[in-house]
Amino acid sequence: KAKEEADKIETALKAVNDASSAGTQNSDSGSTWDALNDNATVIGINLSGDFDGLGGAYKTAVMKAVYNNGTDYATLADVKIAFNNAVAEQKAKEEADKIETALKAVNDASSAGTQNSDSGSTWEALNDNATVIGIDLTTGDFNNLGSIYKTAVMIAVYNGGNDYTTLADVKNAFNNAVAAQKDKEAADKVIEAWNKKDAAELKAVMANIEANKANRDKLIAVGVDFSKYDNASEVEKYTACQSLAKNIATVDALKKTLNAIFG
Repeated sequence: KAKEEADKIETALKAVNDASSAGTQNSDSGSTWDALNDNATVIGINLSGDFDGLGGAYKTAVMKAVYNNGTDYATLADVKIAFNNAVAEQKAKEEADKIETALKAVNDASSAGTQNSDSGSTWEALNDNATVIGIDLTTGDFNNLGSIYKTAVMIAVYNGGNDYTTLADVKNAFNNAVAAQKDKEAADKVIEAWNKKDAAELKAVMANIEANKANRDKLIAVGVDFSKYDNASEVEKYTACQSLAKNIATVDALKKTLNAIFG
């Protein structure tokens, strides 16, 4: 049994040291990759863990590092150390390259884009690099936005073409823009409903009571100030609603009218 183990070790070490090239896949006969693949258990390495998760070019780089220009190893422990160090190095390099690629794609965008297939756009850059950036475009708040609000998010992230320093900055810009557009869409839906009401109906829904709190809060979230309206007399409120009735085109229009009436 001891001799068999010793023979396996000797065979594995010889295969690694006799490799004539690094190899680009495990089927490359006489390569380091072939030697490591055939003797992984004896060497004590795992080609199905972090190594397997590497991209092709990074796997090849690991093999080149272990091949080490054909320099022989004294023990399998040395081979194992060389392999594990090379995998860790290439894993870190691949992550760094992905970050660099993602940041470059965002900074090189020539427009905001109106859909993820717009080549060279912020939308395409975010869509292609969402996992690396740490954002979600396919589920959640962004995905639930209407198309014009999604476009507004991309315009905000595009930021006039100004560059970002880190992907964390990109992530923050995206998340902030999504939150802002989510609030805006909710407020716009309230305005759309209120715009169809006459003065009496409008006065009823603008009342500061629990039944109306949810809709009022959606407008407050985008900067509508009801404080002066709430403190006005019933006559003043009705007069304001006469001015607003069936004429609240936008949130900004509501803000301006309330400010004009109540100062």
